[in-house]
Amino acid sequence: MAPFAWIMRQRKFMLGVEDLRAGRDFHPDYDLWHGGDQWPYEQGRLWAALAPRGMPVKINGRVNPKAVMVYRRHVSDIELAGRRR
Repeated sequence: MAPFAWIMRQRKFMLGVEDLRAGRDFHPDYDLWHGGDQWPYEQGRLWAALAPRGMPVKINGRVNPKAVMVYRRHVSDIELAGRRR
């Protein structure tokens, strides 16, 4: 598994967080993306569902250590959801 902070820096992860927090469905181009882009996007959506709503993923351009702790605490939930897709 890739390091949590690396995953959280990915643009598709951030897009997944933004889409879920804005109440949007999956991105309209999701089915056209390579699987390597789909999974970080899904991880971002899952993280956003589990994290406190106001918690930023990044602070001053760096991954928020508290956000990483949320990911680490729920990684089994996030990974299990990925295996079910």
